[in-house]
Amino acid sequence: MPSDSPERLALEGRVQAALGHVSTSALIRRMETAEDFGYDDEEVELSRRLREQGKTWRWSEDFFNSKVVIEGGEG
Repeated sequence: MPSDSPERLALEGRVQAALGHVSTSALIRRMETAEDFGYDDEEVELSRRLREQGKTWRWSEDFFNSKVVIEGGEG
């Protein structure tokens, strides 16, 4: 779904209302400790926040100790 589609914007609005009070570091901790694929809302909110900063994220390549890696932006 494109990042500017009405459906995506509605989803991001709902997720932001639920998770907007959670710090970015807390979102990342929740994602890193969640059961497999149990972090959908956190993923949407983290992606939205980072997109506003010109950044993206991905999972580290360590299968047994996956961590969120933030990429892009300045400095």
